[in-house]
Amino acid sequence: MQIDTSESQAWFPSRIPTKGLKLVNQKEWPEWYTWLEICAKTRGIWELVNPDAPTAPNPFLKSRVPTIDKLIESMQAKQDALYQMNLELWEEAGPEYQRNHTKPVPIQITKEEVTAQHKRLRTESAAQITITSNVLMSYRELQTYVDETVHISLRQLAAQAMLQEEDGHTIQNLVRFLRSHLAPTPTSLASQARH
Repeated sequence: MQIDTSESQAWFPSRIPTKGLKLVNQKEWPEWYTWLEICAKTRGIWELVNPDAPTAPNPFLKSRVPTIDKLIESMQAKQDALYQMNLELWEEAGPEYQRNHTKPVPIQITKEEVTAQHKRLRTESAAQITITSNVLMSYRELQTYVDETVHISLRQLAAQAMLQEEDGHTIQNLVRFLRSHLAPTPTSLASQARH
């Protein structure tokens, strides 16, 4: 996932104005959600918050580059599994196939083979850390806005529901929960229009 952190970072205030909003029930949902979307988009983090987007990674969970030894171990395990599968297929194929094809041999992964891949992973990780520091700052600002504007009872209900989520408590998961409980449905909109 590529996150654009270049837009509006310098001029946008670090504290999001709450505009006196307090999300307590369905009535406040449209204005609260619209303001959240505007703030997230101007900070370049909407893809981490958008409830309609695929589940975004939790920006606070860092991925670590494995050591060279762990990378060798992982690659060797994959290579061994591939060898085992090819050997079984070769043995099951029968004598005619075996006469025309060489018997698979195990391949040993070496440190030299893995060093270039490890270096590439470290370079990618360093670039991700730079992006992450900008994203985390914007994400924290948005989290503060959410904490200040969503009624505590709603946040508590959402926190209980998010205990089962693999990536835990994220703004995206919170917005999904709030939308499922507060966003007007076509039925409720039709009912409001009649009254």
